[in-house]
Amino acid sequence: MKRNILIVAMVMLAVSVSFAAGGAKKEGGKKVASGGKEITLKGKILKFEKQQGKNGKMQVSHYLFQADGFKVKLPEKGESVNLDELTGRIVELVVQGTDTEKDGVRDMKITRIVSAKPVEDGADGSTNAPAAVTNAPVDVPKAP
Repeated sequence: MKRNILIVAMVMLAVSVSFAAGGAKKEGGKKVASGGKEITLKGKILKFEKQQGKNGKMQVSHYLFQADGFKVKLPEKGESVNLDELTGRIVELVVQGTDTEKDGVRDMKITRIVSAKPVEDGADGSTNAPAAVTNAPVDVPKAP
């Protein structure tokens, strides 16, 4: 009888610890979901459309291309940021996600876009006009 009570108590303790660990954490006064942190990124947003399946439905994906050549896929659904308005512009994004590096390969998973703001034209000659407006050729990478 005492053994059964001890086993039940241990199971209840393990369940309560697992629920507590799986909840949201606070970092620097901001609530952050477990498995992610706030990251600030700067780069150009580009949009790719790809035909999906036999019915010809188009799949739209937005990517952020950074100056160092690193690209990261941006989440599409449930965002308060209109990515179509920012397509072709240099922006500064505050995102929630993970950024890891293993064996020299960088991997970033974005779960949520917190905020986005276009970066003003820089003194280094970079422009923030949409790609369709500028006359200079734009180096657009191949669709992933």
